[in-house]
Amino acid sequence: LSSEELSAQSELERMVEELYSRVLEALQRKYSSVLSSDDHTQGLATSVLHQFNVIRPKFYQVEKSANVDPGQLRRLDRRLAMVDRLVQLHEVLQAISESIKDKLYLRSIEHLEAANNMLGRLHCREEIEHSVRKVFQTEVCILREKLLYDLSETWNKLLRWSPATPSQTPTSVTLEVSQGEGDHDLLICVVQAMSSVGMLDSRVKTLCDRLLKSVISAVTSERGTLLSVLDEVDSYTLQLTHPGTPSPVPPAEAFQKLESVFVFLHRPLHDIIIKDKIPVTLIEKIGEHLCKRLFEAIYNNCLSLAVPKTGVQQWAEYNSMVLLAEKFEDFLQDLDYFSTGQESLMDHLNNVNSMFASIKSQDLLRRANEFMTQELMNSVLINVDHPLGNLRGQENEEREKYVKDCKQRTSTLGYKLPQCQISMPIRGLMCMAYDTLKEAETGSLEGTAHIQSSFQSLFDLYCDVVPSYHKEKLTNLPLLAALHHNNCMFVAHHLITIDRIFQLNREKSSPRSSQGLEGFAELVPRVKKMGNEGFSRHIGMKTGQLCDHIAAAEGFSCVADDDGKQAKLAVQNMMHHLRHISTIWRDVLPKVIYYRGIGHLLHSAVTDIIKCVLAIEEFSVDDCESLQEVLSIIVESAVDLFRLEESSQGNPEVVIHEYVPCWMRFKELGRLLGYSLQQMSDRWADGKGPLAVHFTGHEVAQIVVAIFENTSKRDALLAQLRSRPSIHVSS
Repeated sequence: LSSEELSAQSELERMVEELYSRVLEALQRKYSSVLSSDDHTQGLATSVLHQFNVIRPKFYQVEKSANVDPGQLRRLDRRLAMVDRLVQLHEVLQAISESIKDKLYLRSIEHLEAANNMLGRLHCREEIEHSVRKVFQTEVCILREKLLYDLSETWNKLLRWSPATPSQTPTSVTLEVSQGEGDHDLLICVVQAMSSVGMLDSRVKTLCDRLLKSVISAVTSERGTLLSVLDEVDSYTLQLTHPGTPSPVPPAEAFQKLESVFVFLHRPLHDIIIKDKIPVTLIEKIGEHLCKRLFEAIYNNCLSLAVPKTGVQQWAEYNSMVLLAEKFEDFLQDLDYFSTGQESLMDHLNNVNSMFASIKSQDLLRRANEFMTQELMNSVLINVDHPLGNLRGQENEEREKYVKDCKQRTSTLGYKLPQCQISMPIRGLMCMAYDTLKEAETGSLEGTAHIQSSFQSLFDLYCDVVPSYHKEKLTNLPLLAALHHNNCMFVAHHLITIDRIFQLNREKSSPRSSQGLEGFAELVPRVKKMGNEGFSRHIGMKTGQLCDHIAAAEGFSCVADDDGKQAKLAVQNMMHHLRHISTIWRDVLPKVIYYRGIGHLLHSAVTDIIKCVLAIEEFSVDDCESLQEVLSIIVESAVDLFRLEESSQGNPEVVIHEYVPCWMRFKELGRLLGYSLQQMSDRWADGKGPLAVHFTGHEVAQIVVAIFENTSKRDALLAQLRSRPSIHVSS
C-alpha cells in the first residue's frame, strides 16, 4: 500500500473502533445503571448520524483501493452495522418510554413488538455486544411491566371504586366513571391495549367480581338497599348504600335495581370494541364473565326464597316471577350482556320446576303407594252416571261434576265405561289424581305442566306395584282377579281424559314451560294389557282346576260300572266350581267380560270332556246311557250360568252358543251316544247333515266302532263315513 492509502485505512479503522466503543459503552452504562446521572446517550442518535456521514466516504474510498484487506473491511462494516442497529433499538426504547408517558398505549405496544423483533435479529459475536444485548432485553422487560402497570393504574382511575377494596362492614359503595375531556378515548385506548397484551380478561374479571360482591349481592339479598346514579360534567357515578343485614328482596325490586346497574355500565362502555379474530364489545366481554354468576346470585339470594314449597296454587305467584326473569333476560340480551347459548336464568328456574315436581311427585307417590297396597276386596259400583262410583257426599258430587266437565272439554263423553265394580282403594287413587289435576288447573297452567311428570310416575308405579304386591291373591281369588281387571280398565279409561286435559293445557302454556313434556297416552294400552293378562292368567288357573275335577272321572270309561256315580260326582264338582265363580263374577264384571270369562271356562271344560269321550275305545249300552245322563247334568246346569238379570243379551240359550264355541258339538255328542246306526246315517247325510257340522267322519267312525258290534250295516256306515268326510266341521 502507498503511504496515503495506508494512512486512510488506519484513520478509518480508528474512527470505526472509536465510534463502536463509545456507542456500546454509552448504551451499556445507560441501561445497566439505575442512576439518571449516568445517562450518556443524550443526542446519541444525532452524533452517530454525524459520524456516519464522516466515516462512510472514507469507507468507500478505502474500499476502492486495489490492495485493501477484504476481511478487515467486512469487520469494520459489521461494526458499523451493529452500531446502527443498537442506536435504532435505543431510539425505539426511548419512543416506548415517551408513548407510555403520553398514554399512547397502542403506540407503545407497537414499539415493544418492534424492539423484540430487532433483538431477535441482533446477532452478537463479541462479549460487549452480548452484554449490551442483555441490558436491552432487561430494559424491554422493564418497559413492558411499566406499560402493564400504567394501563392498570389508568383503568383504575377511569373506573374508580370507593372504597378501593371491598369492605366487610356495611358501607356506601361508589363506582365512578371518568368522563372528562379525552377520558372516553383514553378508556377505549386502554381497553384495546390491555386486550393486545392479554390482561383484559383479568381486569374484566376483577371488575365483575367487585360488581358481584359490592353491588349485585347487596341488591339481591338486602332489602332496603339504596341505589342512585349521578351524571356530572367530569364523572358518571353509581352510588349504593346497603344496610348489611340480609333480608328477602322481592324479585320485582331486585330486577328493577339490577336493570339500573346494567344501564349505568352500558352507557360509557357500549361503543368500546375489542379488535380480535372475532371483534366483540366490552359489554359482551363483561357479559361472558358476569352472567353465569349473576344468575346464580339472583337465584340463590332472591328467587329461591320466593318459589313455592308446597301446593300447586302458589304457582300463580311463581308465574309472575318467571315472567320477570324472562323479561330481565331479554333486557340483558338487548344490551348485549347476554347471548343465546350461555347458561340462562331460566335454567335455574327450570331446576326449581324439577324440584317442585319432585316434591309433589314424592307426595303423590307416597299417597298412591298407600292406596295400592291396601286390601282391594272392598268395592264400589261405577257406571256412566257415576264415573267415580255412586257415593254420597258434597265432595264426591263436586268431584264427579269436575270429571264430567273434563270429559266435556276433551270430547271423551262418548267413551263409556260399562257398569261394573272396582276396588275402593283404586277409586281413591283416581280421585286423588283428579283432585291434584283440579288443583293444578286452578293454580296455574304452569302447575299443570309440572304435575304431569308426577302423573307419569304415579301410573308407572301402579303398573309395577299392584301386580307384584297382590300377585298371589290375583292368581288365586276370583273376586280379586275380576276387580283387578275392572280396576285396570277403569284407570285406562280415565287416563285418556287426563292425558287430553294435559294436552289442552300444554297448548295454552308458554313453550318454555311445556318444553320436553309429552303425553302419557302410551300408558293406556299398558294398563289395559296388565288387566287382561292378569285376568287371563286367573282363567288359565281356573281352567286347570276344572280339568282336575274332570280327571276324577278317569276318562269316563266303564262309566256304568258304578252306575256313573264317580263320573257324576266329577261333573257335579266341576259345575259347582263354575257356579261359584259365576256367583262371584256376575255382579262384578261388565256383562260382556263376564260372558267371555265364564264362557271360556265352560268351553275348556266341555272340550276336555269331548276329548275324553272320543278317546274311549268301547262302550256298552249301559255306558252310553250313564254317559248321556252325566252329560245332561252339564247341559241342564250350564244355561243358568248365562242367565243374568236385566241382561240385554236375550235368551241365555243363544248367549251360551255365542260364548261357548263347542257347545253344539257337546250337545250333539250327548245325542250321538243314544243314536242307532240308521239315525247316525241319517244325521250324517253323506257329510252334509247336522252330525257332520260338529264331527269329522273319522270321529263318528270311532264312536260307531266303540258302540256297535261288527255287522254289515256297521261296515256300510263306516264305509260311508270314510268315503265322504265332513265338510262342515267347526274348528
